[in-house]
Amino acid sequence: MGRLVAEADSAGLTGLRAPAPTGTGSHADQIHLSADHHDQLVHSFEAAHKELTATIPSPELWRYLGGLHAWLGGNHEWHATTGRYTTSA
Repeated sequence: MGRLVAEADSAGLTGLRAPAPTGTGSHADQIHLSADHHDQLVHSFEAAHKELTATIPSPELWRYLGGLHAWLGGNHEWHATTGRYTTSA
């Protein structure tokens, strides 16, 4: 899997993006690369969520992280059930 690149936008907010693809990977290769990056970000969030809630006694932080976790779960559910990302046989 490729590395993510941090970059600041015009407002000075830092975001992550995948580096520009090299070579001529197929469309399927690019889909898999995107999925790998998504999975890496979700796993990073899950690890940070676990560490932060275990080490920082802040109800506000816990509420925020819980809401973000619920949003991610809803996003996952939508993608899994919408039919938008299925292929016909």
